[in-house]
Amino acid sequence: MNSTKSPRWVPRAVVCSRYKTTDRTIDRWIDAGKFPPPQVIGVNTFRWNLNVLDEYDADPDGWKEQHATGQITEQSKLDV
Repeated sequence: MNSTKSPRWVPRAVVCSRYKTTDRTIDRWIDAGKFPPPQVIGVNTFRWNLNVLDEYDADPDGWKEQHATGQITEQSKLDV
């Protein structure tokens, strides 16, 4: 069964709280390719898709491997 979830957008403060870390650490993880980057959803508005964070949480190493090799998940195809 292939169910598509609608994006649920969360701001940086929620992401920092969820992972119990700082803005700067999130930025370092993103720069290193170890964490999903936010998406632009409006003028100067960046948010994380909660579905992508859930996918990351389910298998962080798998997520990193997929994105390091340039593979695209079904969810990321929908986010474009």
